[in-house]
Amino acid sequence: MKLVQAGFASATYFQLYYDQILPSAVAGSVNDAVAKLYAGTATPEEVAAEIQAAADANK
Repeated sequence: MKLVQAGFASATYFQLYYDQILPSAVAGSVNDAVAKLYAGTATPEEVAAEIQAAADANK
């Protein structure tokens, strides 16, 4: 843990996973939509539309 703490203390920047900064309803939609993309059951356009719809519904 000391090594991790030292790393955080000296870092000038770190990035959270994208879904961690989103509202939970949107993050779940992102994760589900991306899973569909990787499974080959949705196109990139369908994934983008699904994520956009979730974001619009959670403004």
